[in-house]
Amino acid sequence: MSARNTNELLSHEWAALASLWSRVKAATPQMDAGTVGAMDQMFADALTSMAGVQSWEAFNTAEMKVGESLDDANLRVEYQNLLDVAHARKLITYDRFASAQARIDSDTTTLTEKRATYQSLLYQLQSGFVETRLNRSLRKETAQRLLFFGLGAVIIAMIAPAVFIIDYWHLASDKAAAPRIAEWLFSAEPGFGLAIAASFGLLGAYFSRATAFRDMVATLGFEDVMTLYRPQMMMLRMMYGMVAGIILYYLLASGLMSGGLFPDLTKLAITEVAVKENHIPRLTTAGLTVLAPTTELAKLIIWSFIAGFSERLVGDALDATAGRFSAPGGTPAPPSPPAKPAPAAPGGTVTNAPPAANPAAPAVEI
Repeated sequence: MSARNTNELLSHEWAALASLWSRVKAATPQMDAGTVGAMDQMFADALTSMAGVQSWEAFNTAEMKVGESLDDANLRVEYQNLLDVAHARKLITYDRFASAQARIDSDTTTLTEKRATYQSLLYQLQSGFVETRLNRSLRKETAQRLLFFGLGAVIIAMIAPAVFIIDYWHLASDKAAAPRIAEWLFSAEPGFGLAIAASFGLLGAYFSRATAFRDMVATLGFEDVMTLYRPQMMMLRMMYGMVAGIILYYLLASGLMSGGLFPDLTKLAITEVAVKENHIPRLTTAGLTVLAPTTELAKLIIWSFIAGFSERLVGDALDATAGRFSAPGGTPAPPSPPAKPAPAAPGGTVTNAPPAANPAAPAVEI
């Protein structure tokens, strides 16, 4: 809601409350002169200010003070109005206040008791309004913070590929040698692959927070913002994703994670792909090519992103690897002794020996 619309809404609420105050003064001429003067001045200051309002806090205070002075007739009408609002907003204590309406309408209930019940319901509604405005402000602030962190994550993720492409264009003047140069750059400068893994791990961590915000935006509260979206927590989460990408790279480089789904780090490269004419109508494509990652580089990018996105992927891989190399007690497993020859079976043949108790840990494969 824009500031102008907010001011218009507050001006309307102040005008309605000022009208109620005028009716209360007319119905209770015996009211204390000091109270009347203070309330009149408060309304005069609010309605003559440049914006037409002071603040929601000032309005809530004025509404409570008017409630302290309500006469019986106006109190019954206003209590019903508050009940309607409570029902529309699904106030969790609505049933309790609805059952109290009989006391409000009763002639045996004192005016002081009626005012106390009215103010209790008013306080509950005001608290709900305050919480709604706070959550709306928190969502706006969190969205802006995610935007800035997202721009930073994207810029960082693009640095390593950009540097690689610049070096590639600088060196690949010979088209025939271009594929070899692309592979040579990664083999000669393994920092390229490591930087890509780290930066896309960071990007995955950011995307994890962004998708969580999308899923919980309607219910996002103060505790969620303090737990997940404070700048320090955002930086910590993105640092975790970057470290996860680095650890993943070394797990792949060491062979502890291997298989057809994982990249071969010795084959990381980019390649030139010709743009087909039927993909871009009215375009002459003689000599037109674009740079694209090879399958192995694409796998590294995707797995690094997943490592940063998932808070458990790399941790579970490390736990599994440590478990394979450790005995149940947590100490390194001793090497298995050589298997003894099995006794000869009848007929002079030798049976197969049983498998070793502690086989060497194989690579983690998927």
